[in-house]
Amino acid sequence: MSANLALFNFFQPDATALLLGLAAHIDDAMLAEIAAADYGQKQEDHLLELGKIRDQGAFASRLDWYPKEVLELIRWSEPDDPEWKPGGYGERGHWMRAFACAALLRAAGEPENGDLRDGWNQTLIQLADSLSAIGEDFTAPACSLLSWLILRFELHDQSEELGFFGIGLLWFALHLQPPVPDAAIVSLAEWSVARERQTVRDCRPGDRRWLLGTTFFDLRHDSWRRLGNELAKLDLGGRSPAAQTWVGLIASELTALTQAEQE
Repeated sequence: MSANLALFNFFQPDATALLLGLAAHIDDAMLAEIAAADYGQKQEDHLLELGKIRDQGAFASRLDWYPKEVLELIRWSEPDDPEWKPGGYGERGHWMRAFACAALLRAAGEPENGDLRDGWNQTLIQLADSLSAIGEDFTAPACSLLSWLILRFELHDQSEELGFFGIGLLWFALHLQPPVPDAAIVSLAEWSVARERQTVRDCRPGDRRWLLGTTFFDLRHDSWRRLGNELAKLDLGGRSPAAQTWVGLIASELTALTQAEQE
């Protein structure tokens, strides 16, 4: 077994545990609101497919317009803004957004859904923000989903944003109980940094923003920087010096502004 395979298998890869866990909190009214997100157009068609996802975690390997369009619209919702539509407000809205994002990421794990992997760093950070806002701990199933996706696409042509998934997995891993061993934290940090370096070399050699410069899909870069700030605030006093150093380095690099941005 390769070192990478052993690392990600540690987090018990699972495609549907997070989606089904969130789905248990999506009632019929919430599902109907998601289905109506496209100005109410074809609500019943969307609702039929959404019901399969909520109740069974099931959808066609190729995610079609029904219900992809409304899931993507809810993915962009801002539950902390009472004026934002479509989408719910407050914790209710975060449950809906987390469900939509988990469904999109799960669907992106199917090779046929390459379009869902364009800018999927944005879906991931929306999911992370909503999981932080709701009142139940989904840390373990989030780790399971991200490790499953990384293993699925580590050697795939469409893997340029996997560095974001490494950082997302690192964030959740640092919140797991019982604590993840320091060796796994260090290995995950090293893998994420190596993945970022490889992507810069292959795709964006002139962009000096760490990790953020590896993608053109930048609508949620401010959210990723906020995650970097949260990483920097974590109490790692019980961690090894190596783990503290790696997490601190990643937090610093993720939040750093280029000279042009400072100006």
